[in-house]
Amino acid sequence: PILAEVKKTYLKGNVKIGFEISASAATVHVEGAAAPSEETIVLGAVELKAQNIKKWITVSDEALEGTTIDTMGYLYKEIAHKIVAKAESIALNAIVAEPTTADADNAGVSALSQNPAADTIVKAVSLLSGEAKDLHLVMNRGTYPEFVAIALAAGYAIDVFDGLKERIIFSDVLPTYGTASTGDTYAIVGDFADGFQANFPNGDQVTMMVDPYSLSERDLVKVVGRQYVGMGVVAPKRFTKIKKVATA
Repeated sequence: PILAEVKKTYLKGNVKIGFEISASAATVHVEGAAAPSEETIVLGAVELKAQNIKKWITVSDEALEGTTIDTMGYLYKEIAHKIVAKAESIALNAIVAEPTTADADNAGVSALSQNPAADTIVKAVSLLSGEAKDLHLVMNRGTYPEFVAIALAAGYAIDVFDGLKERIIFSDVLPTYGTASTGDTYAIVGDFADGFQANFPNGDQVTMMVDPYSLSERDLVKVVGRQYVGMGVVAPKRFTKIKKVATA
């Protein structure tokens, strides 16, 4: 689900994506008045370096031919699923690892250190740029009851998800609030479509290679799946990572 929401490109090689760290505002120029001051702007660039995400297995001829089960079809699905899961893990961990201050090489994300409370999501959203519009909330399914319990205690008089209940993406990449250590990110809110980019130099499909020859003397077939992708945060303040704090 995560990669379904991000911006995708299909450019060959490593890709640099420019972003604005800061810039002066535009001014009104009255006719005849002195020219306005020249703009000052600070730019940065994120480099998306493609990585090979790979999973492979060897399977016997008997397992492929001596059964009515579509073993090869199952292997294709299982390998592709694990590769996509790994790609989504890399994406979320990239947001978690992103610094909170933008610099020449990192767009930066916001951070909120607060345990689940009635205003946690509201505060996290408030730390986003006004350019972040297509918001999603990412958390482990085990964290969801923490927020529901708050709403239940309030008689559902408050919206603890700040309108994002139907836009929650559950992911096992993030720890549950209960298992997270102090300082760990247990939820992320942000705009994946505008703030995160995945570049697929060879296309976004998981490619499969079947090799029945190299291990044929052992009656083995090798199945290799791979996806080549570079990913990263490409715009400032499009995400807020919510981090656990110590309790008294």
